[in-house]
Amino acid sequence: ENDALEMRREGLGERHPDVAKSMNTIGMWAVEDGDHETAESMLRKAVSINVDVHGGDHPDVADSLTLLASCLVAQQEFDEALQHARSARAMYTAALPDKHWRTAIASSAEGAALTGLGRYPEAEERLVAGFNVLRNDPGAIPMFVDEATERLVALYEAWGKPERVAEVLALAND
Repeated sequence: ENDALEMRREGLGERHPDVAKSMNTIGMWAVEDGDHETAESMLRKAVSINVDVHGGDHPDVADSLTLLASCLVAQQEFDEALQHARSARAMYTAALPDKHWRTAIASSAEGAALTGLGRYPEAEERLVAGFNVLRNDPGAIPMFVDEATERLVALYEAWGKPERVAEVLALAND
């Protein structure tokens, strides 16, 4: 993907939406690999490019913000993660149909940040909403469905509700 990014930069310039998409992909995989420094750098650049190209309230901006929020959750930067996830969810809600899987991913990231802040009832609302949309949408990317499941399980474990963990896992395996 780094090669694709370089090719896009050479052919399209530094501030092109396709360059930002490549940065999102690299950032997403870097988070998965635990390379948060690379992920955060790529995702912040992608946010900047998307804001420059599309303005401040476009779904492409929300894509980058959602990924950045997930990166920040992984680094326990919960306040900033919450801010970005809420912004992304608002952008998606304004631009996409109700219960769209992209909105559900932002909702899940928001819930993960709230869990990290110990705001469990609010976290549950966001996480359950995201989980239910993602697990019932055949178009949802499996990685995001798994992530939403893991986040909801983590909430119930932190909250001391093991019976809810079992329910979530049963639903996820349906």
